Amino acid sequence: MFNMAASLGFLTKSLLNLRLSTTCYRWIHMQETPLNIHVTSALWGVPMKKKRKVDPQLAIMREQKKKRKIEKQIRRLEKYAQKLKPIEEIQISNQLQQETKLRQRRNTVISFEESEERVKLVKQWSQYQQKLFGEEMKALALAELAQQKALTELRKESEELYQMAIQMDAKLIPFKHEGPLYTVAISDYKAPDGEYNDISRKWD
Repeated sequence: MFNMAASLGFLTKSLLNLRLSTTCYRWIHMQETPLNIHVTSALWGVPMKKKRKVDPQLAIMREQKKKRKIEKQIRRLEKYAQKLKPIEEIQISNQLQQETKLRQRRNTVISFEESEERVKLVKQWSQYQQKLFGEEMKALALAELAQQKALTELRKESEELYQMAIQMDAKLIPFKHEGPLYTVAISDYKAPDGEYNDISRKWD
C-alpha cells in the first residue's frame, strides 16, 4: 500500500535541503494533507541603488520651496480659522450697505434747558415708581398678615377646616383648550412623497 504521509515527508525534506542559489532561498511549507502547499515569494538579491549626486544649491532651493509651501498653508489656516459661518437671515444686502449714509440720522442738538427738564422728569418718574412699589409691598404684607391671622384662628376652631383651607385650589385659574379636530380637505392637493430639493448653501 502506498504511504502518502511518508512520501510527502520525504519530498518536504528534499525541497528544504535544496539550495536554489548562493544568495536566495525559496522556502516551501507542506502539510500532511494534500493540496495544502504554501510557497513564499522568491527573495532574489537586488543590488543597492547608486546614490545620485545632487547639487547642494538645488537641494537648498527644494527645501526652501517646501518651507514656503508649508508657511502658505499655515497662513491660509490662520486666515480662515476664526471665520464664522454667515447667517443669511441677518446679513445686510448690498443695496442697504450702499445707502448707509443716506439712512443715517443726524444727532439732534438739545439745549441746556431742555436737557435739564428731561433729567427732572426722569427723577420724578423714578420717585413715583419707587413710591408705588413701596405701597404695593406694604399692601401685600398686610394681606399676608391678615391671611395668617385668619388661618391661626381657623385652626383653633377646627383642624379639619384648616387643612382644607391650606390645600391648593386647582380651579383658581381655569383653563380649557380644544384643538382642531377636523381639517377641511384641500382640493387638488398632491401629497409629498418625502423627497425635496435642498437649496441651502454648504459650508465646510
